[in-house]
Amino acid sequence: MSRDALIVGINNYNCQRLSNLQAPAEDAEAIALLLQQYGDFNKNPNTIRRLPEAINKETKKPYVAKKNKVSLATLKKALVQLFKPDGQHIPDTALFYFSGHGLRDTLGFSEGFLATSD
Repeated sequence: MSRDALIVGINNYNCQRLSNLQAPAEDAEAIALLLQQYGDFNKNPNTIRRLPEAINKETKKPYVAKKNKVSLATLKKALVQLFKPDGQHIPDTALFYFSGHGLRDTLGFSEGFLATSD
C-alpha cells in the first residue's frame, strides 16, 4: 500500500490583514515526523512533501521551514501532484494537512479558504 502526504505549515504572510504566526511550521513538522514514524509513510522518502520546505544542512533531510513563504501557485501545484499525480504512481492513501491562517466568506453561504503567504 502506498501513502503520500502533503504537509503545509505557513508562519509568514505578506498581507496586513493576516499577522505572522509562530506555531504552524512546528505543528506541521511534528505531524510529518509522526507520519514517518507511525503512519507507514516511511517506505519512500518522497512520500511526504513539506511546504515550505527546507533541507537540514547536517542531516540532508527536509523539514517545514519556519521563515519561508508559500505562494498560491506552489500550493495549487502541490495539491494537484498529491491528488491527481502524473504517471503510474497513484497512492492508495493521500493525506493533506494544513496549518496556518484561513479565511471565511459568509455572503449567502459559508465558504472557507486556506491562506497562502501571498
